[in-house]
Amino acid sequence: MEKEKEKTGHHLRLALRAAMHQRSHSISYVANCVGISQNYLSELMRGDKPLENVSDKHLRAFATYLGVPPVAGFVLAGRLDASDFLEEVPPLEERLAKALSTVCASPSAAEAQIQESDLATLPVPVKMLIVLLYQQAQQADVFRPSQAWWESRRIVFQD
Repeated sequence: MEKEKEKTGHHLRLALRAAMHQRSHSISYVANCVGISQNYLSELMRGDKPLENVSDKHLRAFATYLGVPPVAGFVLAGRLDASDFLEEVPPLEERLAKALSTVCASPSAAEAQIQESDLATLPVPVKMLIVLLYQQAQQADVFRPSQAWWESRRIVFQD
């Protein structure tokens, strides 16, 4: 557990040390830039104080000092990681089953009296072809893993 805490923010500490060395800046200079005390920055740099407790405002200030976007400060501090930006893609079979369910719910499938059970025994390449043909005909993407959260929600801003 202690090692895990030690790792949190390690990349930010390294980046700050490198930037300070390259620019010949002192701890007091950087502390002044960030808006914290020299003593507190020293404790952060030694790992005596955890970087996960640093305020968002100060993480943004660290990012500004490093010359990187604010989100990079949060990544370097260990507050964000790749999983915060990427979504897990369900297995092909799961996505294919969901897409075929959409195809079978269509008026065309109902007219042709096609049931999901009729398609279950088909080989994967044939199922894929059916989904791709449906997408082309309907001009709809039914095979995507998911929509990003900001695309799938309607947000109404009010004054």
